[in-house]
Amino acid sequence: MTADSGLLTPYKAPPDSQESWSDAYLRALHRAGQRFHQPKLALSLHTPPAWAGIDPGERAVYAGALGRELSILAAHLSPQCVLQQLSVGAGEIAYLQQDHLQRIVGQILTAFRVAPVWGREFWVTQGPEDAGQSDDHRDQPVDYDFLAGLGFGHVQLDNGDGAGLEAAGVQIQACRYAGFQCVDLRCSAPVANRLAWKPEKITFRQDCTWQSWAELDDYRHVAAKEFVRKDSSFGRALQKGALSPNRLGYTTCNPEITLAVGVGGVSELGAMRVVNHVDPDPYTASLELHQMPVASGTTLSVDHQLRRFVKRMLGSRFCLDLQEFSKLSGQHFADYFVPEWAVLDELSRQDLVVIDDRQITVTPLGKYWVRDIEALFDGCLPTVSLSQQARLA
Repeated sequence: MTADSGLLTPYKAPPDSQESWSDAYLRALHRAGQRFHQPKLALSLHTPPAWAGIDPGERAVYAGALGRELSILAAHLSPQCVLQQLSVGAGEIAYLQQDHLQRIVGQILTAFRVAPVWGREFWVTQGPEDAGQSDDHRDQPVDYDFLAGLGFGHVQLDNGDGAGLEAAGVQIQACRYAGFQCVDLRCSAPVANRLAWKPEKITFRQDCTWQSWAELDDYRHVAAKEFVRKDSSFGRALQKGALSPNRLGYTTCNPEITLAVGVGGVSELGAMRVVNHVDPDPYTASLELHQMPVASGTTLSVDHQLRRFVKRMLGSRFCLDLQEFSKLSGQHFADYFVPEWAVLDELSRQDLVVIDDRQITVTPLGKYWVRDIEALFDGCLPTVSLSQQARLA
């Protein structure tokens, strides 16, 4: 649900229906294509967490299953859908061999309508271990020229610490030579080496305190522990208020449809959320029967959708229009969220949010704890207040 899309009616199966979540998912794909004009699509590909040490034959079977799931999705999605964001790994290292990855990406580019290069983000996640290499060739470098040739222009590097520090510098240089548009470096507290590499994005870990970030003169703070370089496309998008949070952190994409293929993939279609099998065996078995590998599903109630709306507004725009909320819910914000309103009032006294008659605004200081502010609307209040966290930080 976006700010201007209104609330969606939670999915309900017809009376006495034996419809499975797999069938309901496919019907929802049809409806999603009709709800928006040229809906923007975000697609992520998942591999099992322990896939690095799996037999190559099993990897080939899994890659084939990914291809079958993509074929089913493409057959049921509206041809008006535009693939705006592709993520291989979805923030985790995806151990796919080059030939498998080339075949899968080729299938995506053929089966889906893809946004032009300047209007899309194709992400791949790399780390201290080289994705796609066998154990016998773990020391071979990642071929970023190959990845760039497939259309990838954005990379997340998760090895900017300890022994991986020097390797991260080599990888960033290789990305530059290959023509990547963006490097998102995940690391601990800033050091001169990392700043000299000038990645377009930096995401710090939980062991880094916000006071140590003052040296990031060339970067703008987005929220939580995420920064973007001022002169990058992400920095310019931040200045225009055009960054949105998703599974990859803050990006320039704001899709209406979020789909995930592979084990454990979570897809969201309006008020419906479905989860794929986590174990590779039932995942591949379902697809061999030409069925979607959906393990479970749920629909979001009106209350859940309102909470999601509030979290997205505070997390992306850092501002919630109270009149807009009233139009969606039919109630005043303070009357609907009584306990949350009391906590927000406390946070306003700690300069984490500003509340007036028209809106709730997250302050520059509050952006460091924006994830916790969003969590107020998960449906349960935290045991430790944000104001206590701010004082303890």
